[in-house]
Amino acid sequence: MEEKKLNISNAELDIMKVIWSYKNTTSRDVINILSETNSWKPTTIKTMLARLVDKNVLIVKKEGNKNIYIPLMTEKEAQEAIFNDAAYKICSKGIGKMIKYLIESNELSSKDIEDLKTTLSEKEANNNIKCNCIEKFGRCTCNHK
Repeated sequence: MEEKKLNISNAELDIMKVIWSYKNTTSRDVINILSETNSWKPTTIKTMLARLVDKNVLIVKKEGNKNIYIPLMTEKEAQEAIFNDAAYKICSKGIGKMIKYLIESNELSSKDIEDLKTTLSEKEANNNIKCNCIEKFGRCTCNHK
């Protein structure tokens, strides 16, 4: 299965959240919803929608005089792409610390905690994780052992 990439800004991600919530939506819908929480001008939102189309995150379908924006990836696929990107950016030996940090610094429901416990209890430990950092001078730049 091919790993999907998501190369969008936080502002573009806000627009995608609106589109995922409403499935197929118009720029007018996005403008109306985001104008309640942002100071963006309609032209800014339309520019970001066009960028999302250029980045192959959305497609646009013409219906009369309206543009209907349709997501090309689900919100779950986008979340997975974001998680994979974050994991790629840190040393493979630091994944556990990243997960611990996320758990400690975010609110979790009882179901989230139960799911995490189940996942961890089923996970097999690997005590020979190889560092994936770019080495300088023959050693890892993270200075871990």
